[in-house]
Amino acid sequence: MATLLVRNAAVPGRSDIGALAPRMCADFFALRLDDVAFAGGLADPVVATHNTHAARLAALSGGA
Repeated sequence: MATLLVRNAAVPGRSDIGALAPRMCADFFALRLDDVAFAGGLADPVVATHNTHAARLAALSGGA
Protein backbone atom coordinates (compact mmCIF):
# COMPACT_ATOMS: atom_id res chain seq x y z
CA MET A 1 0.00 0.00 0.00
CA ALA A 2 2.83 2.40 0.76
CA THR A 3 4.14 1.89 -2.77
CA LEU A 4 0.77 2.86 -4.24
CA LEU A 5 0.62 6.04 -2.16
CA VAL A 6 4.13 7.15 -3.04
CA ARG A 7 3.77 6.43 -6.74
CA ASN A 8 0.42 8.22 -7.00
CA ALA A 9 1.80 11.29 -5.24
CA ALA A 10 4.83 11.35 -7.52
CA VAL A 11 2.68 11.64 -10.65
CA PRO A 12 1.85 15.35 -10.22
CA GLY A 13 5.42 16.04 -9.02
CA ARG A 14 4.45 16.70 -5.38
CA SER A 15 7.23 16.07 -2.88
CA ASP A 16 5.14 17.22 0.11
CA ILE A 17 2.65 14.33 -0.16
CA GLY A 18 2.77 10.58 -0.67
CA ALA A 19 4.79 9.50 2.34
CA LEU A 20 3.87 7.33 5.29
CA ALA A 21 6.07 9.03 7.83
CA PRO A 22 5.90 10.78 11.20
CA ARG A 23 4.20 14.20 11.10
CA MET A 24 2.51 13.45 7.76
CA CYS A 25 -1.30 13.41 7.50
CA ALA A 26 -3.30 10.62 5.89
CA ASP A 27 -6.82 10.57 4.44
CA PHE A 28 -8.83 7.42 4.92
CA PHE A 29 -12.46 6.34 5.01
CA ALA A 30 -14.01 2.96 5.69
CA LEU A 31 -17.46 1.54 5.18
CA ARG A 32 -18.94 -1.82 6.11
CA LEU A 33 -19.94 -3.58 2.91
CA ASP A 34 -21.71 -6.52 4.57
CA ASP A 35 -25.07 -4.70 4.55
CA VAL A 36 -27.77 -6.10 2.26
CA ALA A 37 -27.90 -2.72 0.47
CA PHE A 38 -24.46 -3.47 -0.99
CA ALA A 39 -25.44 -6.89 -2.37
CA GLY A 40 -23.76 -7.37 -5.73
CA GLY A 41 -21.58 -4.31 -5.25
CA LEU A 42 -18.37 -5.96 -4.11
CA ALA A 43 -16.93 -5.87 -7.64
CA ASP A 44 -16.85 -2.07 -7.43
CA PRO A 45 -17.47 -0.89 -3.85
CA VAL A 46 -16.95 2.78 -4.70
CA VAL A 47 -19.79 2.75 -7.23
CA ALA A 48 -21.94 0.65 -4.88
CA THR A 49 -21.41 3.17 -2.08
CA HIS A 50 -22.38 6.06 -4.35
CA ASN A 51 -25.40 4.34 -5.89
CA THR A 52 -26.95 2.90 -2.71
CA HIS A 53 -26.50 5.90 -0.39
CA ALA A 54 -26.61 3.31 2.38
CA ALA A 55 -23.73 4.58 4.49
CA ARG A 56 -24.98 4.86 8.04
CA LEU A 57 -21.66 5.77 9.56
CA ALA A 58 -18.43 6.83 7.99
CA ALA A 59 -15.15 7.34 9.79
CA LEU A 60 -13.16 10.11 8.18
CA SER A 61 -9.66 11.15 9.06
CA GLY A 62 -7.37 13.65 7.44
CA GLY A 63 -5.92 17.06 7.77
CA ALA A 64 -3.54 19.59 6.46
